[in-house]
Amino acid sequence: MTIDAQLASSRVLSGLGQKTRSGRVHSSFARTVNILCRDMTWICLHPPGVPMHPFSVRVRVRPESGSNFLSAVQDEPASVSRERIELGGRVVVSLESAVPWNCDLGPASDGETPAGALDAIDALLGEVLIDSIFLRAVATNGQMTGTAAWNDGVGRIDSAGKIPADSGAGGLQAALAARIGVAVDLMESAWRLRCVEPALKGVKQLVGLGIGLTPSGDDFLIGFIGAAYFFAHADDFRKAVFEGMRPLVHRTNLPSFFMLKAALKGRYPGPLSDFLHAIETGSSARVRSAAKRLTGLGATSGQDMLAGVLSWLHVSSSCGAADAAHYA
Repeated sequence: MTIDAQLASSRVLSGLGQKTRSGRVHSSFARTVNILCRDMTWICLHPPGVPMHPFSVRVRVRPESGSNFLSAVQDEPASVSRERIELGGRVVVSLESAVPWNCDLGPASDGETPAGALDAIDALLGEVLIDSIFLRAVATNGQMTGTAAWNDGVGRIDSAGKIPADSGAGGLQAALAARIGVAVDLMESAWRLRCVEPALKGVKQLVGLGIGLTPSGDDFLIGFIGAAYFFAHADDFRKAVFEGMRPLVHRTNLPSFFMLKAALKGRYPGPLSDFLHAIETGSSARVRSAAKRLTGLGATSGQDMLAGVLSWLHVSSSCGAADAAHYA
């Protein structure tokens, strides 16, 4: 069976030459096939409707209900070239007509964080179901006023930022929430004080933390460093932290490793880039619309990324007059 690719990340297309790479199916799911080549090339095949990211190739076929996408099997042989991706000799994805999708974020045009972004996001949080422990922790620590239910009230947090004893959330979730709170506080404090080593200590606590195909701590970091990259692109402190992070991002699973590695180079998932650009416009309506799209990404990945952006915005908005210039 031969199918055409609709879109392909610019990062994927630019990295593929005429040489054919051999590899295997690393993992497969209802809407994703992850391919790992022997030279550490990472490619993700998706059907229409899945948001683009730095390793995406979107193909023109809908997934069958209840089965892995393209019927791919873990460890199935794969081969990749600039013209095609082949799975086990049975499926060929042609890249010849794929439209390039630009995954590079680039810096904000004026390097400023428009006022009112936090208020617009705060209003949204009062309307959505919050499943992310990170988002709830950041919203509480940042004194946001959103009062959304969390897991239909099971995981609600009171005004002091504590999980109520009758919540049924369990000791494990409470311990995770506490650990998240400590790590987020450390990250925010380190960025306010512009201290590289404490910031990297916070990164170490967050990389690989949580559950999911991309652990929640990694998604939070992608949101946080995405906001820093966009709004503080020229800042020497930001550059120093990014450089220090490079040897740390291997402390997680492969899908997250590649996403974090791309983020440090300014390559981000489409919904996150759209959200940051919406903040730049200063339009509350655009911020709310983009935030809704972002929070729909994955089970909690989008909410975790939103939490990371919020965390960085808290840092930016709470700096003193002298420090604020570092984030402008």
